[in-house]
Amino acid sequence: IVPSFSVSKSVVSALVGIAIDEGYIYSTSQSITFFLKELGPEFNPITIEDLLNMRSGIDFTEEYINPFVDMPKYYYGTDLLSYIKELKVKSPPDQYYDYISVNTILLGLIVERATNTKLNVYLQKKIWEPLGMESDASWSVDSKEKQVFKANCCINAIARDFAKFGRLYLNHGFWDGEQVVPRNWVDRSLTIINDSRDSQGYPYTYQWRVLENGAFFAKGILGQYIIVIPDKQLVFVRLGKKTAGIDWTAFCLQLAEQL
Repeated sequence: IVPSFSVSKSVVSALVGIAIDEGYIYSTSQSITFFLKELGPEFNPITIEDLLNMRSGIDFTEEYINPFVDMPKYYYGTDLLSYIKELKVKSPPDQYYDYISVNTILLGLIVERATNTKLNVYLQKKIWEPLGMESDASWSVDSKEKQVFKANCCINAIARDFAKFGRLYLNHGFWDGEQVVPRNWVDRSLTIINDSRDSQGYPYTYQWRVLENGAFFAKGILGQYIIVIPDKQLVFVRLGKKTAGIDWTAFCLQLAEQL
């Protein structure tokens, strides 16, 4: 069992889609303050859609080396809700892409509050059990006392379970006779809808990287990947502690051409 790091962001996106389909969330156009009452009125214009596309305009420093900026505090800290109450807005939403993990943490809280269900329990019921996952749906929290889930980074599972999640999206959210994730949500998630591009230039939609050729992937900072290539009916999973200097997306795309 290994941590997925930011691969979990794509799973959170799926849970948002399920919660909308079940009527717990009205739509992606809802303001995040409808669910996150602790945020000030300056957050009212920010929608769930803005969080999904990393276009929220929230002031947050996504840096992993400097221990005094936001990301290390959110990763190693023990009271995420107290940090969230200190958040500020630096620009209007949907102006530009800015990859910040706090967007996904907020999405996780929205799912919990909308469904009145702990995030790991909702994952277990809506994805883990229907797919027959082999490992427990464990999800790291900020502390034993606070029990706020690190929605941005930390689902822990085995390689076959991550591969099953990739296959679920390969099959448009359909699994063993059941529509687990709404098809329209999957299709929207895998469509390039704006000019958002990650640090490598890959289009970014709804917490997934989406390529012009139809391939798509979830990515973790230390080289964790679920890479799906629909035209070849392939799902690649790569786990590890380092990227080893390899562009794993390009590598898998090249490998797929040989199959």
